[in-house]
Parts: sequence; C-alpha cells; structure tokens
Amino acid sequence: MKKLLCWLWVLLVLVWCSINNKITIDWDILSSSIWDNLNNTTWSYDNWWAWETYVFYSDNNWNKKCINQVHGSWVPIVSRKYIHISLNDDDTIKLWDEIFSFQNNELISENKKLTLSENKPLVFNHMCWPIDMEIVKSDDFDIENIDVDCEEKNNISDDEIVEQYWMDIKIVKFLEWQDQISWINEDDGKSFCSYTILDQEEDVLYFYTLCEEFYIQDKEFICPNYDSQEKCFMTKTLNKSECYDLCEVKNVDSYLAQGWGSAVPVKLTKNDDTYSIWMPRDWSNYKKDLDENFTKEASETLSKIWGWWLRDIIIKRAENHFWIKAKFEDKTELDKNCHSFSDCELPMEYAIKSNCPYTVKCEDNKCFVWCYDFKDYTEFPRLKNYSWNDVNDILNSWNVKEVFQSHNLDIELHLKNGTIVYVQEPEIDAIFDLINSCWEVCKNIIKGTE
Repeated sequence: MKKLLCWLWVLLVLVWCSINNKITIDWDILSSSIWDNLNNTTWSYDNWWAWETYVFYSDNNWNKKCINQVHGSWVPIVSRKYIHISLNDDDTIKLWDEIFSFQNNELISENKKLTLSENKPLVFNHMCWPIDMEIVKSDDFDIENIDVDCEEKNNISDDEIVEQYWMDIKIVKFLEWQDQISWINEDDGKSFCSYTILDQEEDVLYFYTLCEEFYIQDKEFICPNYDSQEKCFMTKTLNKSECYDLCEVKNVDSYLAQGWGSAVPVKLTKNDDTYSIWMPRDWSNYKKDLDENFTKEASETLSKIWGWWLRDIIIKRAENHFWIKAKFEDKTELDKNCHSFSDCELPMEYAIKSNCPYTVKCEDNKCFVWCYDFKDYTEFPRLKNYSWNDVNDILNSWNVKEVFQSHNLDIELHLKNGTIVYVQEPEIDAIFDLINSCWEVCKNIIKGTE
C-alpha cells in the first residue's frame, strides 16, 4: 500500500512539473509496453517507389496483428498482407526479421523508419475504404478476398468513390459541368469524369481527363438476318420506326449502356473558388498547343498514360449511380493465379485496344481479361440466333427456298424474302431427313451439299 501511494505521489509531482513547464513528459513512454503504443494505430513508410502503411491492432481473440499495405498511384491499394510480429521485450518489436524500437516518436530499425500516420487503425480496400475494423477483427475476416466482397456492395456515395481514388470532388464536378468535354445526349443519361494529374504548379494543374456518358436501356432489337440488321443500324429516325418493321423489339432486364465519351489533356488554373479550363485544339494544332501550354514533365507523363483505370473509376460511379451492374463479354483467361483483383494486371496488348473497354477480374483464383458490354442494342441490333430445334418450324412455314449443307454440319436456310438462317445439324444429312418428312410443304425446296 505504501509503495502504491509513493508511485501516486511521484505521478502527481510529474504532472505538476509538466503544467508549470519545468519538465516535458513523453506520455507514450509511460505505457507499459511498446504494444500499448502501437495497438490501434497506422504507421507509414516511403520505400521510394510506393507508399506503405503498417496497421497494428488486436483481433477479437486478443491476437496481436499487423497488416502491411502497399499504396499505388492508380488505385488505393496495390497489395496487402499480414506481417508476423513478436514482442522481444517491452521496448522492441520484431516485424519480419527486423527489430524496431521507439526513437523520437518514430518506429526505427536498422533499415527502416516508420512515422505515425493515424492514431487509429486504417485497413483500406480497393473499392470502398476504410473497412470497418469490427469486420477486420472478426474471425470471418479474409484478407485475400476483401476486394471481391467489397465489389458486391453498392451502398457507397458517389463522393466517397471519387475520394477513395484520391481525386478532388470539386474538380470532378467542375469538369462534369464543362460542355466542351462533358455533354449528355440521352434524356436520362449522366456524364461522369475522372482524371489523373500529369504535373502541377502553384495555381495550375495539368490533367489527363476522361469523361463518358451512361444511361439505362431496357429494350433491344433482334433482326432475322444481316440485311435487316444493317438497315436497322443505319436508320436515323428518333423512334427507329424502320426497326419495328424489320426486326423484333424485345423487352429485357435493364442494362447499362454507354453514350459518347472524350479523353483529352486539360490545364486548370485556379481562380479564387473556381477554375478556368484550357485544352488543346484538334488535328495539326494539337502538338503545337501542348508544347506552348504544357510543362515538359506534363507532356512526358501524358505520353505514358494508359488510362484504363480512369474508365474503371467511371464505370464504378455509373454502376453506383444507376444501381445496376455492368455486363461483360469476350472473357479471356490469363496465365496468372490470384486471390483478389489487385493481383491481376491488365496486359498492354489489351490496354491499347480501342474496340472495347477491357478490365481485369479475379475469378476462381485465376486472372481474366473481360470486355465490358455497354452496347445499346436498340442502336446496335442483335442478330437472331437460331438453333436446330427451330428448323422444323421454319421448313413447315412454306418460306424456305433453298437449303445448303457443308461437311462441318453447318446449314444455310435461304428464305423467300432473302433472309438466310444459319444453324448446325446434329449429324450429316439430318437436314435432308427433315425435308423428306415434311412432304408437300418442302417438295420444291432446292437442296445442295458441299
């Protein structure tokens, strides 16, 4: 009891001295161990090519844990993993094979120096960060599938999506109000912009900017042949009246469609609470304008820009705004294993293609390149797909003029109105068996084989 009273007296003296500026107390040193200082904090380290953070916390089972996160310039998190930690004594901690101790409010080893970033644990996610620490501390938390779980959520605001990619929401909204780079053609369309900084001066920012329009469609045209498909595609009337005569209109589940888009370098000059915008002219004036108005560093960075991640940001915002997921086509497997989205990288040969906006996905622990499908199928009508099960009805419609069979089982049914129906038969000569079975209806059909 006397020892306890003695310690309380010493503590009161220290407090009184601190208040009167007679000595300075480092209150962190009074903690019982180094873990008391580290628990529930986030520390940062600059490894020269990327920024790392170290998140210290205790899970729900009181296990001491540390998550290392590598932050990228295009996405918030490039990779994340657990680090094995051990407490050597009250004053040092071992991370991997390095021993760290506190020196001047920094965590220092022989090779690294960590500085305090936040007085709270911040575990980030590629799509919706920071993650609730109650989830991180739970037994169900899976560090390798954070991105997969998060991409299924759609309850984040547009401003939060913009900020999680380290973009200024005020600048994004300013760009989206500029008619020369951001306009809307559809009644219910919305334009979304994203950008990356090429260079900056005191009141001037140099950007590469991408803006695209998205809207919702719930119809599609299905045309019986290439001729009707082309005529429907070429029609310019607003109500597409020709398509209704040539093709079938089908009501389908709502899907995300893309309108126009623009990608352009811009220079923003800050004027009080707003900006003025400049962009280069087209064609022969483009390079001349850039040389006269862009810094050398901005022009060099611009020449190296891929830009695919800017489209991913816009797509995420469009999905979130319209509450609908994008559809995909042309799925190709890459020769790489993965645990999450961040393990996959878009190959250059796909990044430079302009036929569709490609992206990477992690599925079943394999990386895939997927092509987004944003076609409006009232503007780009589908060609009707016939199957072998449709052939008997077509033959009995009295509309078939000629039939041709190839060795690889491909069948062409030439109709009297010029339409050609393509199907595949289950075995050789199966089409002729059907023709023979329809008697009077099929007796004048011209038959040919390869």
